[in-house]
Amino acid sequence: FNLKDISTDGGSYDDDYGPDQLFKDGAICYCSVNLHNVNVTARIEREEEILVKRLIAKTPGSSYTSPVKNGLLFISETPIDILSTAVYNNFTRSKFETLSGESPFE
Repeated sequence: FNLKDISTDGGSYDDDYGPDQLFKDGAICYCSVNLHNVNVTARIEREEEILVKRLIAKTPGSSYTSPVKNGLLFISETPIDILSTAVYNNFTRSKFETLSGESPFE
């Protein structure tokens, strides 16, 4: 599928390390100005429904200052306001379990 309208509240170190790098499999990765709690939104351009079975997050290695440690994925048929995702900053497994009432890790 094709991703469009990729935006982030984390800023970008420079154009070569922009948020579009998040969805590419290569040696260059996204580098934000913020060192934590970076929220990203993207729109999938599609003709048909899709099924997301898994998400693989790769870290770039030891040469970067803040590799991904945790992530949450939200899927919606309507656009998600990036500012509304800030409520999930510093989210932990226990906070998720308290909110949902169940553990997704069992």
